[in-house]
Amino acid sequence: LMGGWLSDLPSPYIKVSLGDKEVKDTKSVQSNTTNPEFFKMYEFPTDLPGPSLLNLKIMDKNLLSSDTLLGETTIDLEDRWFHPKWTLLDKKPLEIRTLRKEGDVSLTKS
Repeated sequence: LMGGWLSDLPSPYIKVSLGDKEVKDTKSVQSNTTNPEFFKMYEFPTDLPGPSLLNLKIMDKNLLSSDTLLGETTIDLEDRWFHPKWTLLDKKPLEIRTLRKEGDVSLTKS
């Protein structure tokens, strides 16, 4: 993760959305780190079929300018929920996803 212009290190936090619902968790800001560990859970009531694209963004908190996108990933919950292999699993696996930022060649895992 690359930081803002005031610091060489970012102060990342989570921004997550599903449909028109969004959580901008600025209380979870972790100052000056390239290796944040959030261990957070967010719940969004939804019906499937319905809004199913869960978007997770890692943002850099900036004090003097607007916050900067560090990376993001999208999970299609409807595709996941109705996929035959997924539904057969008693215990759902931990998933590691790559965060992407359009136009950026460096990638970070979450």
